[in-house]
Amino acid sequence: VQEKWKVLAPEYQAKIKGHTQRLLNGLLANPKSYADNKQLIIKLNSIIVAVAKHDWPSKWPTFIQDLVKASMASDTICSNTLDIIKGISEEVFDYSKNNLTSSKVVDLKTQLHTELRAIYTLCMGKLGGCFEADGSGVQVQARPFVARILDLFKRIIHWMPVQVVFDTRLLMAL
Repeated sequence: VQEKWKVLAPEYQAKIKGHTQRLLNGLLANPKSYADNKQLIIKLNSIIVAVAKHDWPSKWPTFIQDLVKASMASDTICSNTLDIIKGISEEVFDYSKNNLTSSKVVDLKTQLHTELRAIYTLCMGKLGGCFEADGSGVQVQARPFVARILDLFKRIIHWMPVQVVFDTRLLMAL
């Protein structure tokens, strides 16, 4: 995908993208399958990120919305979505100098800023559901999920607009 994506015919690109998404969705269908196939899931996530670097936003404008929508189905899918968002953020903001053109980096950064509200809403909504109803703290089963959300915020906070950090509930949640 990283080297030959642009020379593939659009129908082959669509087949590879669709097959990767279907395989990933199958592995994320339940937490046991997710745990048993973590290395394969990591590789599939890297394929999704590589495809997004080529196709998003021009050929795949709904990339982030698709991820956020899929995340509503289960915490396993949401957890994986956080990994994909973290991966695309790292590729665009940290590792882009060697493998993306400057105009593509600008396009991806602009699109990530545009999609920030959806990412923020997903994370804050999931964080809100992780706390005990009586206010006594984080639910035991939700602690790894909270850690994953906080790790994503740690990775993206350096490119988030300052007003998002200070004018929203983000600081209070952190």
